[in-house]
Amino acid sequence: MANQTENFKPLTLVQHFEAPKGYRGYFGWLCGYSADAVFLNNAVERFTQLTQAQHSAQGSVSLALMLDPRHQQITPIDVSGALHLLFKEKTLPFRLLHAKVAILGFKHKDGKQWQLRLLVSTGNWTRQTLEESLDLAWQVNINSEQLKHSVKGSEQGCADIKAAWDLMKYILTLYDNRVLDSQLHRFAQEEVKEWLGLCIKKAKGRARFFDNRSQSLLSQLSKKIIKHDRDTAKKASRNYLAMGSGFYEAAGKNDQAPKVLITILDNLKREGLLSLRSEEVVFINPNACQAIASSLEQLDKQGIKVCVPNDKRSLHAKFLFSAHYRQTSAACLHSWVYLGSGNLTKPGFCSKMQLSTGNLEAGVVFFPEQLVWCEGEERNIVTNLLPIHWDYNNAIQPSDLCSGAEMEIKEVVYAAPPAAFLHWCEENKNLLAKHELPQLTFDVLNEAGDICQKKKTEAGIEFAWAGWQPRQVCVQWIHQEQLCQAIVPVMDQYGRMAATKLRALELDEAWWSLESFPLPFADEESEDEFNNNINNNGKQERGNAVRWEMTKYSIREMMGLVESIAAKQVMLQEQNWSFWCNRLEQVLGQSKDSLHVAYFREKLKLNPLTPLREPCFRPAFAETVNTEYGRLYEDTLKRIEVDWAVSGLTGLGEIK
Repeated sequence: MANQTENFKPLTLVQHFEAPKGYRGYFGWLCGYSADAVFLNNAVERFTQLTQAQHSAQGSVSLALMLDPRHQQITPIDVSGALHLLFKEKTLPFRLLHAKVAILGFKHKDGKQWQLRLLVSTGNWTRQTLEESLDLAWQVNINSEQLKHSVKGSEQGCADIKAAWDLMKYILTLYDNRVLDSQLHRFAQEEVKEWLGLCIKKAKGRARFFDNRSQSLLSQLSKKIIKHDRDTAKKASRNYLAMGSGFYEAAGKNDQAPKVLITILDNLKREGLLSLRSEEVVFINPNACQAIASSLEQLDKQGIKVCVPNDKRSLHAKFLFSAHYRQTSAACLHSWVYLGSGNLTKPGFCSKMQLSTGNLEAGVVFFPEQLVWCEGEERNIVTNLLPIHWDYNNAIQPSDLCSGAEMEIKEVVYAAPPAAFLHWCEENKNLLAKHELPQLTFDVLNEAGDICQKKKTEAGIEFAWAGWQPRQVCVQWIHQEQLCQAIVPVMDQYGRMAATKLRALELDEAWWSLESFPLPFADEESEDEFNNNINNNGKQERGNAVRWEMTKYSIREMMGLVESIAAKQVMLQEQNWSFWCNRLEQVLGQSKDSLHVAYFREKLKLNPLTPLREPCFRPAFAETVNTEYGRLYEDTLKRIEVDWAVSGLTGLGEIK
């Protein structure tokens, strides 16, 4: 049989976040045991096609991340575009949050088509997974066109996404997602949820995706294989089984073989899914293989071979692969694969989710039909896809193996703070917690680590802040008699989270930012470049520009902008209207110091925005204040007029 083809290069885990051609990442959810900023920044950029600087300026959340509650917080400015949600419950329902799942929503650049992707990984969302670990990933994609035309096979993918979304919804109930409910971030999230709803309606059959909230992965494994064999009307005998894991159970008494491995074999044979005289191989990381290091002799007596993958990286993948081998055929007959987060241990594979004994795990069982042992397309050769081989000549000796350290479970839980984020008050340069809190239950620390003065106001709890608007701040509170601290993002007047300062725009630049809607606007100026253009008074320099004298140029620029806005917004749909109003307020707010705005405000004494209130300049669903969309639009225009300091001026076409 063949070993891995040298030229074959499967996708790395982070490449699975890349948008399909013609699409951009819109919104997604991830859960996992651990993550780091290096991986996440890479993933966000591939997902959204925006740089870190662009995301920092946009101040939006594209990926919501839920990690094991003992994982140290990844702060908002560590990763722009992704937000680490913190655990909000008083007690843990699982031993570890170990499931590694992503549900990603992509939107076509024409704004009409969409695609959902379910990603299941054996590796964590970390740099180590990319550079050091040997891991596996599986994905399924469903798009709007498949559902529209009822493409054959799409029902199976919908069933997988339905099962995964059921798990993700459950995990979301355990974490603080108040930031995601804020206006700017709610739009994309709700739209992706609508796509999920359409997908769920089309789901048929048994999902390949499964988790262990109610039953162990092991107890469900045989049922899924038996159901598949019945549905395909095949009497499937299999005589090969490969098992791999990044972690095995700790050594027991008398150097016994790991009980979980034996249990898996016994279950498969009892159900007739593996022949009694099968070839059985377990793949390990020789530097950390726990009980296997001391049980080679016992495993050999039971006919189980022990091998190390032909790869320099350390095996971390959790997988099972079974098929029927026939000397006269290159095909992997009746093959099935399990991969997922569950290590071949009692907490990972043989227990349902429980605080003391069971992690929260997830995986997939699928049945590839084109797999070959050798001599075929590179993408179908099993050794290209799984870290297995048949080179048994170099027998492993006990001296070659190390049991490694046992997995350490930390006691500290990083709990969600009383306030998920704070608002910045531009008027008095203070911070505000608008949430309905029964008392002053937390403090804000300034940059020196001192507690800020606070007071209750009609709007909420106000905290005195000295200096420019921070992107994030540290809060502290008492939780279960312990002093806790967490970093929370600061939201500006436009709803941007942990965002960099907005640079001033002239009217032509403002239109460039509006024209791309609903796609994210791409401001190529970095934060450092912007800060270099700020003078000591916090105002953006305009070089040698001087105040405009009376000229038709300013009138032409302003009228062009108003007409372009009107032409753009009358074509918008209801689902994008709230997002559009937010974009309009932010971009025109950046233009408040424009020379053309100043000309209308100071020279002509006119409000140039009044034409935008005309019904013909608005979509039908927002023509009047009798609709929610119309009221939102009117309120948006009022705030822009206040920002431009033109609200009390005569409007264009008005006579006073």
